[in-house]
Amino acid sequence: MADLIDIRIPEEQEEGTTLELASWLKKVGDVVDQDEAVAEVATDKAVLEIPSPVAGVLRQVLVEDDQELEPGQVIARVEAGVGIVDAEGPAGSLESPPAAPSNVPIAATATSSRRDRPLPHPAVARFAALHGVSIDDVEGTGERGRVTHADLAAVVQATPARAKASRAAPEAGPRLPPVEGPSRRVRHDPMRRTIARNMTESVLTAPHVTAVFDCDLSAVMADRQARKDEMAAKGIKLTFTAYFVRAVVEAIRAVPEVNSRWHDDALEVFEVMHIGVGTALEDRGLVVPVVRNVQDLELQEVAAALTELTETARAGKLSPADMQGSTFTISNHGVQGTLVASPIIIRQPESAILGIGKIEDRAVVIDGEVRVRPMMYVSLTIDHRALDAYHTNRFLQTFCRVIEQWGQR
Repeated sequence: MADLIDIRIPEEQEEGTTLELASWLKKVGDVVDQDEAVAEVATDKAVLEIPSPVAGVLRQVLVEDDQELEPGQVIARVEAGVGIVDAEGPAGSLESPPAAPSNVPIAATATSSRRDRPLPHPAVARFAALHGVSIDDVEGTGERGRVTHADLAAVVQATPARAKASRAAPEAGPRLPPVEGPSRRVRHDPMRRTIARNMTESVLTAPHVTAVFDCDLSAVMADRQARKDEMAAKGIKLTFTAYFVRAVVEAIRAVPEVNSRWHDDALEVFEVMHIGVGTALEDRGLVVPVVRNVQDLELQEVAAALTELTETARAGKLSPADMQGSTFTISNHGVQGTLVASPIIIRQPESAILGIGKIEDRAVVIDGEVRVRPMMYVSLTIDHRALDAYHTNRFLQTFCRVIEQWGQR
């Protein structure tokens, strides 16, 4: 047998990222092309495909489904330059892929023809539920017919109008008395565990203080109405978030200290603006893709970048690089209907996070007259070690002035 080539988990993973093997796309004895995906790995924020570095035959798999992994870890080996061979091969030359655990606590009702195939990884099951796809209706290409993220993505792309399934959240509490009646346990996937850990660490690390302002969206709404069809013709979705990102640029220019990271010996203030935009994935959690160098981008360029990143995020295809290196974060909780919130700083040691509330028509007094205006609450939550009321209020004043005077600059 020729030398075996290692297939490794990429080294360029964000520090602290949790990885688990989601599914095998190939089995021992399968022919693989160079750069063809052989496995899927679930990270805290996305499902990544792991490609073969060479063309050949998959000879060994070295990890089990749902096993935690490390960056750079060898998960399989491929014999390079070999054509189609008997899957049995020479005696002792092949290792059978491990069977999927039978105790993954994700509910599924198998049809008679698919009853014996392994259940999907929790991240894959959540993606299916989000898009209203029944696992039983999907032809799995993974090991022993297991449904993979790629299988589901193909189904969702082919039928985008599927209704989203709704599920009631389980009621639980460590100090509550036991509940009489049936229940189920849904295992935390890597994303949920990381969100919990990061939020807890953020609260324990930084003293959070929040200020709230009110903004009139009339000017922005008029501008968006005039430009959105033109941008849509170019494949660009002009969202309100694009305006918020541009307003953040002007607010940071007024208060550079907001665009910073706290260190014990100094405040590191960045000249570049890499803005993280919180993107909710329904019950699958939250990811924060980063729009880079927004200080150099016009509104259309920001909108184009957001369109691409949002679509990639909701398809579960963000790479670790897409979510690293932000200097400031926006949490647009208003898209879920929240009027006002005080978000926790998602990425320590950033110094602040902007919260965007729901846009709604409200009665306001202008020049002594009551008028109806599209209004929204915006909040800036700061690390009070790094910033004070002066920085907070001036940032929000500038942000709201840019929004309210859009087109007058």
